[in-house]
This record gives sequence, structure tokens and C-alpha cells, in this order.
Amino acid sequence: MPWDASHANHRSFWRHMARVCGGESLEIPGGLLVRVGLVGGSWNQLHLDPGGRQEAALNRAAEYFAGHGLPWRLYAEQESPTADAFAARYGVPAQPLYPVLNRPAGPLDGSGDDGLETSVAAGSDDLREFADCAGEAYGVNPAVLGPLVSPRAFDDPAFRFHLGRHAGRVVAVSVSVHHADTVGVYFVGVRPEQRRHGFGRTVTAQAVRAVPGAGTAVLQATPAGLSIYQEMGFRIVTEYRYWNFA
Repeated sequence: MPWDASHANHRSFWRHMARVCGGESLEIPGGLLVRVGLVGGSWNQLHLDPGGRQEAALNRAAEYFAGHGLPWRLYAEQESPTADAFAARYGVPAQPLYPVLNRPAGPLDGSGDDGLETSVAAGSDDLREFADCAGEAYGVNPAVLGPLVSPRAFDDPAFRFHLGRHAGRVVAVSVSVHHADTVGVYFVGVRPEQRRHGFGRTVTAQAVRAVPGAGTAVLQATPAGLSIYQEMGFRIVTEYRYWNFA
């Protein structure tokens, strides 16, 4: 599958996040601007298009986020001397490359035989449990994720929150995004005390199974999760370049 289909799914995820949280996503010449509506720089982003309008998009993003008083993140899906020069003007270093992976969306290793009970969020209580687990998994105050607890989370069946319960408590979460012929897996998190039991694999597999008609599963991996996803058959197809602007 072309790597740009993986990028399109990633952008779809952020559009959904902005929609659910009451933020904003704007297609502008040269890229996609996203203000999710959550506290923190990584929730506010410019996804830079390849091509000749990058300088205009970068200036628009800087003005937009400064006007909202927000830190933000710049993603470049390909090497970009324009982005490099823009970041250098602000003294902002590039972050480590962020791998993008995909694989055929067939059966994955992670069948739920680890004792995890999986389900799809169906109401506000489920979303609160999702936010509580995700906050602990990512080391942030769950209150930061409060805007996810919204009726808008259920408006579009292409965007679903997945829960994994052990002994009645949500200990693992993931999100699935159906876009074109792809299913994207995002927000995979496991409570620290519940790691190394295979729960991350199970909620990843659950997210892929949520879109049975998809041809390809896509995701992005942190260093902690990369080897696990590779064991599940995902392969690196490209890498994001990104910068964090205060």
C-alpha cells in the first residue's frame, strides 16, 4: 500500500479528535491545521503537504497558534528543507523520527486469550473510563482528556474508542479509524502495572477487527511499542519528521 494512504488515515484521526473535542481542523494551502481542544502542544498541529506552498502554510500555522496562545507541533511527511529552515529560525530542534507502519488487515496476533474483556465505548461512562486509563498510561492528568467525554464521540462509526477490562477495570485502550481502504490504530495504552501481559496486542487487534472491510492496517509507533508491532507483522514504510514549537 502506498505510504501516503497511511498519512491520510493519520490526518483523518486528528480531524476526528478535533471534532469530538470541540476543536477545529482547517485545510489550508500547503497542509492541514488541527486544534484539538485539549491542553498541551502535541494536540495542536500542522501536517505539512509536500510541494511548493510549505512556507505559506508554516507562516499561517505560526500566526494561527500564536493567536490562540497555544504551543504546537509540526509534522512533515517527507524531508523538507523549508521546514528545517523554519524550525532553525525559531531555534527548535527536530525530534527523533517517528515511524509509520502498516500491514494487511488480516488476523493479528492478539486474540484476547490473555483474559482481557474487550468492548467498544457505548456511552459517557465508558469514555470516562477510557480517559482515566489513557491518562495513566501516558502519564497525564485524566482531566486533560475530559473533552473526549462528549456525545460527538458517537456521531461517526468510522471513529471508535476501544476498552479492555481485566477484573472489571479498564486497563488497556485503543482507537480505530476507518478511512478509505485503511483502518488506523491509535491511542494504544496500558496502565503501567498491567504491562507485559499482552494487553496492548489485544486492544491493537481489537481496533483492526473493528473494520472488517479494510485492506490495510496502519499505525505510528513509539520506541516502546515498535518491536511489539513488528512482531505483529507491521512493517515500517516511512518516518515522520516533527518539531515542537512553544
